[in-house]
Amino acid sequence: MDEENKKTTPASDEENKTEVKEVQEVTPKAEEKPEEKAVVSEAKVEPQPVQTSKTEVKKDKPKKKKKVGFIVSVIFILLAVIAGAVLGAVYAIYFAKTEIDLAKYVSIEFEGYEGYASFDEDDLVIDVKGLKKALDDKKLANKLSERLMDKATVKENEELKNGDVIEVKFKVSESWLKENKIKLTSDTVKLTVKDLEETNAIDLFEDLEFSYSGISPDLTVSLKNNSTDDFIKKVNYTMETSSSSPTSYSLYDVANGDKITVTATYSQSDLESAGYTVANDEYTFTVEGQAEYIADSDDFTNDIKTKVEAKLLEKAKNIANNSNYDVTYAYHEDFSDVSHYDYNFTHTDPTLEKMYIAINKDMNDIGWYDSRNIVFAIYKSTFTDTTTSKTYDFFIPVYVDDLVADSEGLYTGKTYYYDEYYSYNYESESYKTSDGVYKLFDENTKDDYTVTEVK
Repeated sequence: MDEENKKTTPASDEENKTEVKEVQEVTPKAEEKPEEKAVVSEAKVEPQPVQTSKTEVKKDKPKKKKKVGFIVSVIFILLAVIAGAVLGAVYAIYFAKTEIDLAKYVSIEFEGYEGYASFDEDDLVIDVKGLKKALDDKKLANKLSERLMDKATVKENEELKNGDVIEVKFKVSESWLKENKIKLTSDTVKLTVKDLEETNAIDLFEDLEFSYSGISPDLTVSLKNNSTDDFIKKVNYTMETSSSSPTSYSLYDVANGDKITVTATYSQSDLESAGYTVANDEYTFTVEGQAEYIADSDDFTNDIKTKVEAKLLEKAKNIANNSNYDVTYAYHEDFSDVSHYDYNFTHTDPTLEKMYIAINKDMNDIGWYDSRNIVFAIYKSTFTDTTTSKTYDFFIPVYVDDLVADSEGLYTGKTYYYDEYYSYNYESESYKTSDGVYKLFDENTKDDYTVTEVK
């Protein structure tokens, strides 16, 4: 009996250990309390405590309660979604506004030439179809388009080039926008200029031809347009100096050194249609190199003197050959009883005694009978009476007036015998001496001319 008890006891101990292990797995906190562990171990030797441990493993089992809670949660979520949708719909219907970005619906079809293009409110293009799609309302889209066009302002819209930016500002009633549930993201649209044609730069003055007539400061300047371009042929030109009025015809009383301003006028629309640009509407140039009257004794150079002297000598010789009359009346004491036909003379070639240049004191106010300058020379010729063999020194005054020097040399008008314009008393002894002849000249020039002897 005791042996059987000995044999069975170990087995019971193993079972007890197994059962205790199961209890430990269910209640792991028992490890923290070693004293209770021993008690449980002893208690689980009995069959009933083992059943108790199985009951603890299956606790918290009620699944029906969890399903009910999940269903309730889903219902609440669905209700919230439905409520949100309803509120959203209500807001959309009664409170929401349609945002319109005008930059998407406003444009301009750019046409013309760079530098000349200009655009205004009438050139704006509103994309009504796009507005209709955005607003989902054709009538409202048309009304908005009309209001945009009525209240549009285009700024910086002239002389445009590709790349320029123009600003379009719209002023639409806020109350109307609010009433129609429209919100403009901005009331301003910026448009970049593009697709303008390039222009051709032209020179309006390159085919002009200027011609001169007369002598400075009495030049006449005329202009001729030789251009074959259809646009330039229609350009009107005027000329003026600082002391004259503009004229489309010839310009008078022009002098070397004067600045002439030529102004071109034309149709701006014709210019744009031709696709041209013009850098300048005015052209200024200085008159120079034209023949001019000698206005200063310093301008009477040796070269000019030589040329003038040759002309005056030729005139003096011609006078000497035809001076029997003058010599007779100059030297005969009682010429009332003598005719010049009673004398036959021979004479020597004239030789230059003295030369003077007289410059008018007011070159800008020349009268009809005035000269701008006078070159006066005195020549001497000795006359011999073939009947009596008497000799007489005869002094011949000759002159040239309005003497002109140009770039090619001397230009003169006519040379004169002095008495052709200045009368004198033949009874005087003016022609008997050089001083007598000069005195006659001086009396007629001293008030209006500055006289200088030419050495």
